[in-house]
Amino acid sequence: CENAEAKRGEIESARRHVVRVMLDCCKVLCAQSESRMEEFRKNYKRIKLGEVDSGKFLEKLTPLHDKAKKLVRSAKEDEKSEEDGRWKAFNLFQEAIIAYGRVEQFLEEQSQNLAWAASHQRRYFWLSHIITSIISIVTGCLSIWIMYKVLD
Repeated sequence: CENAEAKRGEIESARRHVVRVMLDCCKVLCAQSESRMEEFRKNYKRIKLGEVDSGKFLEKLTPLHDKAKKLVRSAKEDEKSEEDGRWKAFNLFQEAIIAYGRVEQFLEEQSQNLAWAASHQRRYFWLSHIITSIISIVTGCLSIWIMYKVLD
């Protein structure tokens, strides 16, 4: 009887370790997804994302990403509680992983719109620099010519 109790205790301990490992795997997946989002934002920081897809891009992306982050926060809170909370946390982490998958799927679907916006905004960026440079050169030449005429 004592041996059976010891075995049950070991099984329960092993089960808690398995739950812990499952939670840690979920956290790693969510952290990797958030890291990819940060990388996306870094890569597109000079692109006006509010103008992509006629302004609909950020309207759709923001709630998807916010939902995933909120699920992760809730899961981390529930993870701190007792055994029932850990299972709830596991389910929330799974929902977060699915939500991050939807974010990544949306970004994949919008890749052509993002590429178009990036190329056009870069083109306008260079065009504005070229125009500014031409205006600066003309203004400089004009001021030198005026100074030359005034001093003569």
